Amino acid sequence: MAAYITFFAIFFIILFIYKHFRKRTNKVRLPYGDMGLPWIGETVEFYKAQRMNQLYEDFFQPRFKKYGNVFKTKLMGSPTVVVNGTAANKFFMSNEFKLVVSSWPTSSVELMGKNSIMEKQGDSHRCLRGIITSTVNISGLEAMVPRMCNSIQNHMEKNWQNQEEISLYRSTKMLTFTIVLECLFGIGIETEKMFGVFERVLEGVLSPPINFPGTKFSRAKKARSEIEMVLIGEVRRKREAMENGRDEEDGMLFSKLEFFQPRFKKYGNVFKTKVMGSPTVVVNGTAANKFFMSNEFKLVVSSWPTSSVELMGKNSIMEILTVAFVASLHRLSTILGLRLWSQECATQFRNTWRRTGKIVKRSVFIGTKVSRAKKARAEIEKVLNGEVRRKREELEGGKDEEDNMLFSKLVAAFIRGEITEEEVVDNVVLLVFAAHDTTSYAITMTFKMLANHPDCYSRLLKEHEEIASSKRSGEALTFDDVKKMEKATTDIQFEGITIPKDWKIQSRLPLYTIWYGGPRLCAGYQLAKLNILVLVHYVVTRYNWSLVYPDEPILMDPLPFPSKGMPIKISPKSDN
Repeated sequence: MAAYITFFAIFFIILFIYKHFRKRTNKVRLPYGDMGLPWIGETVEFYKAQRMNQLYEDFFQPRFKKYGNVFKTKLMGSPTVVVNGTAANKFFMSNEFKLVVSSWPTSSVELMGKNSIMEKQGDSHRCLRGIITSTVNISGLEAMVPRMCNSIQNHMEKNWQNQEEISLYRSTKMLTFTIVLECLFGIGIETEKMFGVFERVLEGVLSPPINFPGTKFSRAKKARSEIEMVLIGEVRRKREAMENGRDEEDGMLFSKLEFFQPRFKKYGNVFKTKVMGSPTVVVNGTAANKFFMSNEFKLVVSSWPTSSVELMGKNSIMEILTVAFVASLHRLSTILGLRLWSQECATQFRNTWRRTGKIVKRSVFIGTKVSRAKKARAEIEKVLNGEVRRKREELEGGKDEEDNMLFSKLVAAFIRGEITEEEVVDNVVLLVFAAHDTTSYAITMTFKMLANHPDCYSRLLKEHEEIASSKRSGEALTFDDVKKMEKATTDIQFEGITIPKDWKIQSRLPLYTIWYGGPRLCAGYQLAKLNILVLVHYVVTRYNWSLVYPDEPILMDPLPFPSKGMPIKISPKSDN
């Protein structure tokens, strides 16, 4: 009897709060739409349409027709406004950190980490973004090409040799996961074992946050903890190596410049000198750079050598906008004129769902996706915590060599006090997921499109065979080889005009599309592109291949994937 009384008491309390909320929100002019059931909203309809890869056709389009280009709903426990159209996207993307901030479902935040860059705003976001983009700029990508070639060839030798049929989607997921850990982070952990753990976390990222044993969210949380333990160990190992002088703060702009490094060690992060006839103060570190850049036109102005000013002109734009323009791109390294120009990348579309309410957030039941995902997250944390400790020890002790790995840069920033250990772990988790799962799907769709357009495939094959013929047996690709894949190799006729051979083809999306989002530009776009180009090269030059199911449907859970894993038949080419 007491249980029934408690149940009805809770029910009426919930009903009262719900009606009070509806009454309060009715006082302002809200968009048209249906908020659905209390707290659940229209989440069930949303997931159903997403699962069948009919999200726009079955969920969004009918509501746009009924309510217009702006409508309200409730998803994952949060009141949500859905907008459609160029103007709306441009408005919200350009007002990030001003009128709006990106927001993710509770399950995503818990599993990716509340300290990851996707949850950061303002200065902390800029700091983390600066560390990440300094690794995937042009010079960083150029250094990655040989390592990436080695990872791809090792993967093919291990998983493709003597096989007549492989799952392209599964294979590329494992490969891109390995590339992220080896080429981007430089973390030496058991990739095959950790791949399964990361997969469990991914299952719960966009699932209901029900932390009950057996659920996806519960398994994902456990896996996350495993990964975190390993990474924290790596961070602490790297930090100790750095602090004890056994390793350099690798990947930093000045770490390999023979002029600056000895002087920083001798005089500290601020020293005076004379360069090109001018008394000069050289500063190092995020805080100093931020101070001087934020005080352009107040305490300091940009300055160039006399010869540059005389030759370029004292009224040139470099004299007027030099530092201000660089600051707007967040690409400053020093006030000396040595700048770290990181490649500006395409933006990754960010859902702006608000966080799930407390009632939903606390409902973590065994057996749900969220429950399993939370367990997987715990496993990941164990692994990553160990890696963080190990890397810290190496960097502090000088046992680790200089490199341009993102993991080393994150740990170096941790040692300097710019970010916390938790931020290192959370951002490794986030970037591994962001890089490997989306890239593997892009690779899969690339081969599907090539199979459906044999004329395009024949031209692509000719291009890559020409590159391969210029290489010695076993010689890896270079960045120059990759750049050849991005330009016109013959005269192209397009809409009545001619694009000459060897001209670059720049496909520039407007800055307000979903792939560009103001300050949240996708930092890894060029890395993903490089991954795709290099893998395509080795596949098409070494194997004959064909799709087993040319009309295989694409499903969503929560990301798109081929329903059968896109199996392909392969056979080695006779000249390999």
